[in-house]
Amino acid sequence: EAVSFLRHTSCPVCPSSDGFAEYEGGSGWCFVCHFYRPPSGSPYVGMSRGVDTNTLDSDELRMRDLPYDAGFEYSSEAVNWCQSFGVGIPELIDHNVLWSVSKKQLIFPFYAEDLKPLASAQGGTDGFAKPILWQARNFQRTKATPKYITHGEKEQVIPIFRSLRDGLGGQSTPVVVVEDCISAIKVCRLGGVAVPCLGSTIGRDKLARLRAVLGASRPYAIWLDSNMYDKAQQISQRLALLGCASRVVWSADDPKCYTEDQIASMLRDCGVESNL
Repeated sequence: EAVSFLRHTSCPVCPSSDGFAEYEGGSGWCFVCHFYRPPSGSPYVGMSRGVDTNTLDSDELRMRDLPYDAGFEYSSEAVNWCQSFGVGIPELIDHNVLWSVSKKQLIFPFYAEDLKPLASAQGGTDGFAKPILWQARNFQRTKATPKYITHGEKEQVIPIFRSLRDGLGGQSTPVVVVEDCISAIKVCRLGGVAVPCLGSTIGRDKLARLRAVLGASRPYAIWLDSNMYDKAQQISQRLALLGCASRVVWSADDPKCYTEDQIASMLRDCGVESNL
């Protein structure tokens, strides 16, 4: 018996914002990463607090805690990958980026403001406070394993990378929305505030919370890679409707692929007034 298509929505596994098709009966299929969700009753069950618990039907997705061996002992593959973008081990540690040997994942955790990670090079189950959101970059890839996987309610949490020197800065300090965490680390070096999408877009409700947290008078720049330029324009337009001065940066690659001087120059060229 054929099942009826309901809607396209964000994928619970990969960063796609609209590649996941939901069908009557709770089943679903992602046309990007090929994740399949079997039927599990009504897709509207478990929608309290904005979380569809029907999407959490695998051990991997239910595991919100960090891997037991997450710590600061990075693999050579992860270090080489980060260094190819000019990010070294000290900077990874400064931003609490972790490595899991068992999962072969580079992990970017985000904590509530009143919770601080317990710096421990040994990792272990009690090595770090529990984050409220974390994204992992998989270094052990298979056809069934996406490049990135996110644990937590990414539409409910605003991940912020800030300058270790200047913090959030003042209302003249720019906010740069980027696609990934390494790009965010590169941008915030310059004294700005960087917010990774952890995917390809940010919803209206989350942008409204971002405005409430960081303020409407800051200059905003949306900088995704060239194939996401339409998404960047969409985010910028949504911010403009919220009363924020927002510009879009076009470049062939993500910010992580450029030097600090190039990043600062591209932001200036798109008209973002800042002290970078």
